[in-house]
Amino acid sequence: MNSVMVTAGAVALLLLTSSMAKFALAMLRFPYRLALFIVILASLMIPEQVVLVPFYRTMLALDLINTRIGLIIAYTVFFLPGWRRSPRAR
Repeated sequence: MNSVMVTAGAVALLLLTSSMAKFALAMLRFPYRLALFIVILASLMIPEQVVLVPFYRTMLALDLINTRIGLIIAYTVFFLPGWRRSPRAR
């Protein structure tokens, strides 16, 4: 039951955040839209291992270690750019 709850929460959060970001970048015209898109693409080049320690320290400071919401946030953060982690992309 824990796995179902965590997976459902992470998928819901992923769908919500990624769909809103993709809609905003594709349809809305606002200043610095291209710059924001470049920053998002550049962040995909950062290896996951580089952000593990700061992410852990942040989760520890927020007291989210060993909680379901902490795991949902971790799944969301590390799987948000989903196309980067597909097996065919490697």
